[in-house]
Amino acid sequence: MGVEEKVMVDSPFSVPVSDYDKNGNVKKVRGYVLKKLLKYEIKPIFTTYLILLVILVTAIISTCSSASLMKNLNPESMGYYNAQLSLIFSIMLFAGIGGTLLCMMSIKTSNRFKKCFFGSHGYVMLSVPATIEEHLLAKQIVSVVLNLISTILIILGIVLAFTFGGGANEVFKFADFPALCALRKTSIIFKWLNVILLVVFVVVADNTLVCFFRNKSGVFKALSIVITVITLEVFFGWFINVNVSTNYIYDFLSNETVNFLTTLFGTVFLIGGSILGFFYQARVLKNKINL
Repeated sequence: MGVEEKVMVDSPFSVPVSDYDKNGNVKKVRGYVLKKLLKYEIKPIFTTYLILLVILVTAIISTCSSASLMKNLNPESMGYYNAQLSLIFSIMLFAGIGGTLLCMMSIKTSNRFKKCFFGSHGYVMLSVPATIEEHLLAKQIVSVVLNLISTILIILGIVLAFTFGGGANEVFKFADFPALCALRKTSIIFKWLNVILLVVFVVVADNTLVCFFRNKSGVFKALSIVITVITLEVFFGWFINVNVSTNYIYDFLSNETVNFLTTLFGTVFLIGGSILGFFYQARVLKNKINL
């Protein structure tokens, strides 16, 4: 009689019984809820993203066609001159749209994250019968997928442009590409994985910074940006100077064992950083949000 039991029944006004775990708590991530949130997240930016994506693909096709034409035309002919103008325009379009796609998607998804949790949409967003983990996953999955597609297309466009233009061999020779692959063959899987993990890490880190700076003053934000920029400039300045003046860094990283370990460390860092950032966001939204 003195023991209270949790009674869970299916009702139009309650969470379905299947949504509870064995301890009687609502599951942190439910597939059907996450699916609905993903549709809700993609809808506001889908049209804009699709238009930019079509323009980017068009620019890639135009760049490849112009580069291929230039390779087969006489440099003294008018056709070569026209193809050259077309190539310049296509490259400018490709660079502009590619940069816009990455920057706009990052800014748009970051602003949406801030508005939905700490801004005018906060009350509506947090009144939806979904867990914080589901909200965070939906927003970050959409951002990661869109940015990953953009990154892959940009890399593919650059590779195709050099291939159709006949400059692939020169570029790879300049970058010592065959030797690089031979030196790092043991870590090639981790390197491809790190490309995906880097996109995930950047998205999670961006949203984590939004949570961290949610109640900070403008002066604090400005000082943080200035200190970060100065630190990065000093570090990269030192790194470039050492790399130019000596082959020590290249020789050190050329060792297969060292290269594998540094690549593995990068993988662990990106995974660990993304997980910690996600849990920090969830902690802030559960315990420290103040609308």
